[in-house]
Amino acid sequence: MAPPPDHEELENLRREVDRLDAAMVDLLAERMRVVQAIARIKQAATNGRPAIRPGREAVILRRLAERAAGRFPTAALLRMWRELLAATTRAQAPFTVAVQVPPDQPALWDVARDHFGSLTPMLRTESGSQALRLLAEDVSRLAVLPLPGEEHGWWISLLDTSVLPLRIVARLPFSNPGTYPEGVDGFVVGAIEPEPSGDDVSLIAVETVEDVSRARLLELLGAAGQAPRWLAGRRRSEAGHALHLLELDGFPMPHDPRLDHVLAHAREHVLRCVWLGGYARPLPVGEGV
Repeated sequence: MAPPPDHEELENLRREVDRLDAAMVDLLAERMRVVQAIARIKQAATNGRPAIRPGREAVILRRLAERAAGRFPTAALLRMWRELLAATTRAQAPFTVAVQVPPDQPALWDVARDHFGSLTPMLRTESGSQALRLLAEDVSRLAVLPLPGEEHGWWISLLDTSVLPLRIVARLPFSNPGTYPEGVDGFVVGAIEPEPSGDDVSLIAVETVEDVSRARLLELLGAAGQAPRWLAGRRRSEAGHALHLLELDGFPMPHDPRLDHVLAHAREHVLRCVWLGGYARPLPVGEGV
């Protein structure tokens, strides 16, 4: 028979929990005070644009995951911090997120909700063009769109920067990928500039003459010192050209010499390279669970 609980010890431990809860609230309030001070400094520069900094958030979450390893459930910690980051971002500049939810990926809504917080306004759209239109009309400040493929060609719209320059700034889910169905991934798009996090992937659109195959394009880029991954492609029959969406490791910015080198090396086949943005490499499966 188990001995009766030591009620005095239990009460002492409960008081310790209460003390820690109060201390955490005080620290969160202090954190919010500092964030608001940062917001006042940045306010003139942001001009009402979303204060989201995906690269900075990735650095924070990676550091916290490393610090918590073996001492606190990492998935729970990252979920809590995503809510905190969303709350402090909204406090700096409120924003709404448009989310395209394909019929075969209903969980993309949950991925977006978990990333941007339970209180962030979100609008469900049926197509990528509708989500991008909400950005152009300033109804939303960010859009979550499914990974490009044969049915999702929204990325081609990012090549036209004459109206509203848009960039891919994050890939979802960043953390806890094992908690969602396999194959549910998305990109975050907004009129903000991505920033490096120290472990990043960039996205470029490459326009080629139409008779260049995917394998030949990868071969050409490999000979130019790149090691890209092909994501999607589209024919532009009216121009006799083709567009390819590729991923590159690292963070080459527009007019990066590496992109110029690609053009110089394959000028007979590659007509232009357009940098569409970049994202912090998500935490691998196992580091967010």
